[in-house]
Amino acid sequence: MTAIPHTIDWNAVATEKLTRILGADNGRSTMTRALELSGLQSLQSADDLYRFAQELTAMAGFARAVGGMLSLEAIMRGARPA
Repeated sequence: MTAIPHTIDWNAVATEKLTRILGADNGRSTMTRALELSGLQSLQSADDLYRFAQELTAMAGFARAVGGMLSLEAIMRGARPA
């Protein structure tokens, strides 16, 4: 039996956490802003998620906390911080 590779929707991972904690509208706008600041158009890997999360940790309030959670998740899923 051949194992089916598991792919992760990194955008969904980030969006779910942001909207759950910041609310739908604020979560989506924060996602857009952090993507712009990170120079990414979308999240394709654990390294992208980590880079995105670092932008969140530079923000104030709960966005910073979400950035910390996403940074940890990215590292647990294989990101290699620079």
